[in-house]
Amino acid sequence: MAITFNSAAVDGGSSLTGIYAHIVAVDGPKKTDADADEGISESWHVTYGVVCHKDASTRALDNPGWPNRIPAKPIDRFKWSAANLGTYPTMAVLYSHLKTEIASIATSIADA
Repeated sequence: MAITFNSAAVDGGSSLTGIYAHIVAVDGPKKTDADADEGISESWHVTYGVVCHKDASTRALDNPGWPNRIPAKPIDRFKWSAANLGTYPTMAVLYSHLKTEIASIATSIADA
């Protein structure tokens, strides 16, 4: 799974089209306990990293490390949370969340 999008908010501000992004390093779910004194209710969260490439073919050539990756600091890690975790969040749920998060910096978003 992956998404593609157009944006100028990555790679030092140059406008790029067809950026290929995929989720890496999923961590969780983790439970945050309720704290009545702090007004915090029990919740669950998952964090995940995002790696961007110029396009899908560049992604296919990527080796471990950073040589073919686009710097994308504004979108390199996100947190998905839910008040009550009935089931483990699937990758589809996380990609839907990623699309919502990227919407603020992208001119178009599509599933890849």
